[in-house]
Amino acid sequence: MSTKRFESLTALTREGLLLRVECRCGRVVLLDPAKLLDRSLAAGGGHLISKVASRLRCGDCGARPSHFGPG
Repeated sequence: MSTKRFESLTALTREGLLLRVECRCGRVVLLDPAKLLDRSLAAGGGHLISKVASRLRCGDCGARPSHFGPG
C-alpha cells in the first residue's frame, strides 16, 4: 500500500482533491486548490501548500489554520 504526500496545490489539483483547512475554533472549509493557486501566484506567492496555508486566516475568529491537507 502506498501513501501519497501532497506538498503542492498543483498535486492536489492533478488528483482532483480539495484542500481541507481546519481552525482551532472548529471551523472547517474545503478550498479549490486551482483557484487558490491562481490567487497565490497573482499575489506573488508560491504553490506549496505549507506556504499558502500559513497566510490563510479563519473567517470566524481570524486565527491561522491549525491543520491543513487533502480533503
